[in-house]
Amino acid sequence: MASTHPTTPQPDTHVGHGDARTHTASAGTARLHDAHPASAHGDHVVGTMDVTAQQRTFNGFVRAIAWNVVAMLAVLIFLALTNA
Repeated sequence: MASTHPTTPQPDTHVGHGDARTHTASAGTARLHDAHPASAHGDHVVGTMDVTAQQRTFNGFVRAIAWNVVAMLAVLIFLALTNA
């Protein structure tokens, strides 16, 4: 019976999740190759992006969770005191 798998590994380009690498698997090993060199993306310097909007969103999320926890604890204490 003939094998349907190619004898040489074929690159499988993964798109999404912010990953621009090419994955090549051969004989149970995986290698990752950069499909786009850094010079192709401009002169970006790591750590220079403005993350003010992300920080405000995260702080709002943490604040909302904290208030929800306080509200749930208040309801539980009320139920415990009233023997509900």
